[in-house]
Amino acid sequence: MSGTSSALPSLDNTFGATFIGLLIAVGSDFLLWFTSKALTVFQVCYHYYQTYPKDRGVTRILVASLCISSILNTFHIISVAQAIYGYLITNFGHTEALAIATWGIIRVQLHVAVNCLIAAIVQVFFAYRVWKLSGQNWYLAATITLLAGVQLVRKCDYLYDNLRTTRCLKRRSGMVI
Repeated sequence: MSGTSSALPSLDNTFGATFIGLLIAVGSDFLLWFTSKALTVFQVCYHYYQTYPKDRGVTRILVASLCISSILNTFHIISVAQAIYGYLITNFGHTEALAIATWGIIRVQLHVAVNCLIAAIVQVFFAYRVWKLSGQNWYLAATITLLAGVQLVRKCDYLYDNLRTTRCLKRRSGMVI
């Protein structure tokens, strides 16, 4: 075996078409679910803003960010599917292509970063509500906030490692970002 990838057949017209068909089949069910989810999210947001117009600005921004985050999950799934297609179908047999992060993978990492930030905001808001409802119990609220901070730092470390590994692999393959 010479290890050349030119002897391997292109999979774009065979398994690629099958993979896209699978995505369409799954997508049709997902589209129905997503449409009902999107309607529910927007209905909840609309109801919230109509019912509680005098809430603090921070709370209103938090509700809006949660609504946006739930919609962003669709783009996350699309990015993952694009990355999988690129690695398994388009670059089948090209082991050097595995060392190059596709735009799908980069978008997935950006989406994870946004979700990490939103999760931290929600957890700190939860700690604030616990503090307020528990008669200003600082120990309980501080514990929740500390755990939220530790979780955020761990997620940031994970993302940093992923981005650093992606850059290192791109440098090795001749691409520098």
